[in-house]
Amino acid sequence: MISTSRIVIALSALPLAFANYPLMNGTTTSTVYPTGTSSPSPATQTVSVGKDGLVFSPDTVHAKTGDEIVFEFYPKNHAVVQADFNNPCNPSTDEKRIFSDFIPSAVGRANKTFTIKIEDDKKAIWLYCPQNNPKPHCVQGMVMVINPPQYAHNTLEAFRMKAALVTGNATVPLGGASGGKVASPGTPSTPSDAPIPSGSSPTESTGAGALLAANGVLGTMALLAGLAL
Repeated sequence: MISTSRIVIALSALPLAFANYPLMNGTTTSTVYPTGTSSPSPATQTVSVGKDGLVFSPDTVHAKTGDEIVFEFYPKNHAVVQADFNNPCNPSTDEKRIFSDFIPSAVGRANKTFTIKIEDDKKAIWLYCPQNNPKPHCVQGMVMVINPPQYAHNTLEAFRMKAALVTGNATVPLGGASGGKVASPGTPSTPSDAPIPSGSSPTESTGAGALLAANGVLGTMALLAGLAL
């Protein structure tokens, strides 16, 4: 005969088995979603330099802080220089002024691009081409603006009209490229090595919990059978 105390001990093991390894009820995958809202990824816009004549296409760009502007160059030999609104065709007094240096192309798009990142979308960036051969491109109207101001008198057309009044040649900055990055089109960017925040990636369950729970039940049943002998 099986004593009552032995049966009680054996049955008490059943809740422990189910508590430690709960049955999955047919579900094998669970997902933990990150909390909070994520910020939108920076955008990239492309500007063609000299593709449609002595113009930037487009000549007006609206971008947010963190966005990138990629300049693609076409024949024959152009550059991008940052100017001040009241002094077109001359390099800006800003210490971080933009200058792509000259990027020539005999046919089609050049094998290099120039990329800048917007650091302050509240600040207008006035640009011109400093090429003077055969005529000053800036004076001919080859200018553009990124994030034009809201003031009515500081418009691209006003900047272009000021450039048309410049006598002589446009000024080419000293030194090489600055305020951006010269690269070959299609160059892959370096992937981020930042670790994934805790709780931000999905987690999977392979059903091991259900299997262990079943094993626990079978083990308890075997124990009862052994006591019955």
